[in-house]
Amino acid sequence: MAEISIERLHLSVRASNVLHRMGIHSVEKLQVTPMEKIAAQRNIGVKTLGEIQAALRDLDTLLKQPVTSKRRSVRLEEDLQGEEEERVITLTEKQREELSKHSIEELNLSVRSYRVLCREGCRTLDRVVLAVPVFSTLRGLGKKSVDEIKEAVARWLRDHFEEAGDLSEATVEEGLKSRLQELSTELHPVTALRWEQLYHYLEAEQLLQQAQQFEKQELLRTVLLLPQLKRPLRSFWEGLSRHGVIAEAILSERLRILELPFDSTMLLETSIESGVLIKNRGMILLYRDNFEEAYRKIRKQDERAAQILRLRVEGQTLQDIGDRFQVSRERIRQITARMMQKFPLLFEDYFSEPYQHFYLPKSRFLQAFPEVSAEGYEFLSLRYPHGKAELDTESLSTYTGLWRRRLREFLVEENAKNARENISKAEVVKRVLIANRNTPLSIEELEEKYYRYIEARGYQKERLQFNIRTLENYLRNAPNIVYNRENLIRWCPVRASRLFEVIDFRRYQNMAISADLIFRDYPDLMEELSILDSHELFYVIKSAVAAQTSLAFRIWCRRVPMLVIGEASEDEQALKLLRELSPVSFQAYYAAYEERYGVRRESSQRNPLIYNTVNQYYTDGMYVIDVPGIDPRDVQPLRAALAKKQIWFIDELETLFLRVCSHTSEEAINAVAFRAIGYTLNTTYAYDAAYGTALHFFEQLVFTADKINLELLDRRILDLAMFATVLEKKKQNLDYIETAPRVLLSRRKVEEVYGLKVEDIRAIQTLMSAYYELPYFNGRSLWNKVKKFPLIRRLRGNDWMLTCIMRQQVGISSFSVAGGLILSRNSASLSLSRMCEWLAAVRGRMSLQVLEKELNGLFGTRVPAYKLAEKLRNSGNWNQVLTDTEEPYGSDEA
Repeated sequence: MAEISIERLHLSVRASNVLHRMGIHSVEKLQVTPMEKIAAQRNIGVKTLGEIQAALRDLDTLLKQPVTSKRRSVRLEEDLQGEEEERVITLTEKQREELSKHSIEELNLSVRSYRVLCREGCRTLDRVVLAVPVFSTLRGLGKKSVDEIKEAVARWLRDHFEEAGDLSEATVEEGLKSRLQELSTELHPVTALRWEQLYHYLEAEQLLQQAQQFEKQELLRTVLLLPQLKRPLRSFWEGLSRHGVIAEAILSERLRILELPFDSTMLLETSIESGVLIKNRGMILLYRDNFEEAYRKIRKQDERAAQILRLRVEGQTLQDIGDRFQVSRERIRQITARMMQKFPLLFEDYFSEPYQHFYLPKSRFLQAFPEVSAEGYEFLSLRYPHGKAELDTESLSTYTGLWRRRLREFLVEENAKNARENISKAEVVKRVLIANRNTPLSIEELEEKYYRYIEARGYQKERLQFNIRTLENYLRNAPNIVYNRENLIRWCPVRASRLFEVIDFRRYQNMAISADLIFRDYPDLMEELSILDSHELFYVIKSAVAAQTSLAFRIWCRRVPMLVIGEASEDEQALKLLRELSPVSFQAYYAAYEERYGVRRESSQRNPLIYNTVNQYYTDGMYVIDVPGIDPRDVQPLRAALAKKQIWFIDELETLFLRVCSHTSEEAINAVAFRAIGYTLNTTYAYDAAYGTALHFFEQLVFTADKINLELLDRRILDLAMFATVLEKKKQNLDYIETAPRVLLSRRKVEEVYGLKVEDIRAIQTLMSAYYELPYFNGRSLWNKVKKFPLIRRLRGNDWMLTCIMRQQVGISSFSVAGGLILSRNSASLSLSRMCEWLAAVRGRMSLQVLEKELNGLFGTRVPAYKLAEKLRNSGNWNQVLTDTEEPYGSDEA
């Protein structure tokens, strides 16, 4: 049974518009809609709500009234070349209903025509069509404007009702027709479009073939991005906003109340992507041309008048311009006023509210709203009266306008600027280093940036002058300042407690080591703390040791990058290593010294303590030292103890040896002695010689299981270069696939669980290669595009596994972040700051909270907001990505 249109209730235009905007087009739907929901709508008062309630009470009476003809005739008079002709446009009730949902903005009228129609209350197309017979009587509409409106109306009707045609009898694939009909119904609360129109729009954009293959969400997104929908969407957003601008939080609430049958977030995102909306400082704005863009369009109409307007917005006086064109000041004012009337609402008009409320001089206004150009400010001054209220904390407390939050931030910035009047030299150095914390500086570069900084901010150069030698002495002992291998300076604040929480210094007890060893053993911590090399780590440890008062053993920061932990002697540990490895070649010994203690081989070779100690044992190209074997009485107890574990690290081995071998000296911990009892002793670990090479040993130790959880392995195994080589080889050969973070399944297990053979995984890699057009991607970001493919369906929704499969391709680099992996074809661009810049370039500047949500939502990561803020502050790209105010020189915890 057909539904009864709400037009049968003979409601007022306001009441009808409210119901249509809610998607209530029938009496049946109105009856089941709670009155509280209707009462919460915008533009509905007590009178309108009472009217709707009365209509429902008198429903039977209203429905018995004679039904007006379902075809309405509106006479559209056109004057063509002086001859009176008549044309009748006939609209059905359904078409009338559709017209009521379209704003007159879709007619793309001139400013004059648009303003007259708005003044007469003709804001929707149905009202315009009804007003056609009286156009000539409307004040402000001349013949040219009347003709413009009539032509625009006729063109709109032709495009939407005639050219769309009726495809019901045409050959349209039934599945596509059904999907478009469903989509048309879902879009009805946003814009009234017939499925035939959607079909023609997709056809015009050559998207019909893809549309038949798209998932529902992908088809909806494609339709929302169609250029033909930009005007209807603009009308929808205009209805939700206040003069084209609305706070993001308020907009979210209004979208929630509308209860759209699809995700409103997609509607917002696609509108921003297609240029219908823009984000700005937590506000959503309808896109408008700025002054420069509008000026270029209007300039063609009157070059001389446009030139006069340009001089006015450049700040020249009426008298100066009048003298230049040899006309009076009044004439210049009149020409400027006439030109101003030709401008539609511009981007700068969004800022007219604070301009008219507060008295803000030009320089201060542009500091508060840097989005507005100097010419844009002058445009506002020509269009609006200047406000009277001084901007301060007190006046702002009574201001309730849209830009209150921004003005509050601006006052904070101003106060901070005033506070800088008494800044110290040390504070300026700190700020310069913080601003360049990702860029190590030489002392000369620091000096140059220091003076550039104080000059750019108008500081007193005489008061802040310093001696460069004094600066160097200060930096050597200042907290949070580090030097790298090239002796370049950088700001690197690290909490001492964090350093001692993660680094197990007991591993290095009674050893003289290089900070290179710790830097190599804790790569994740170095990334987390933004420590770039071992020299910087040395200075961080030095500051941390000074801050720690209760250490179990002494840590002596001797010389960069050497650390003595506990009681240690370089000559003794050099001789001890030689005993373990003898016989050993010159190169092999120093390579082993570097592996064991982190000291670069070139440095240890130049160290007289090490070189002179071992050189006396150099014979025929080999270091050879007489070392004792293991006492026969200790052999069996030692073998029995060693058999309890498959791998022994050198510190564990030394402890075990002292406990078990009561008849043998510690000097028997050497390669020859252990080889004699059937064990292989490498630089940092030992294992049963029956395994053969270290490569075969790790094959048997780890890679015989179908499932390997790397988190359960000894961290020291993961740090071994040989193990890393074997692991990478296994991954590249697809012998193991990472199916969860740090969890590997064998080739056999992957086939058993997922039904994927090696050739299937290669096929997935080939398939995914077609989707690497974006600079950053992973399994999560690409999942919706590929999940329909049979091979991808076998992954059972495991986007992490897909990421790891893609990572094993040639030319693909990966970046590990909190909770996930992000891939790219360009390894040099893999950094959080670069990813944030790319995201802002695609989706516009955003708040820090929105950036956190967008990045983690796209890639399935868990990067906290503070980490993103730190990376963007370090890279100097805060303002290119974020709308939040940067507090770049806030105190950092040491």
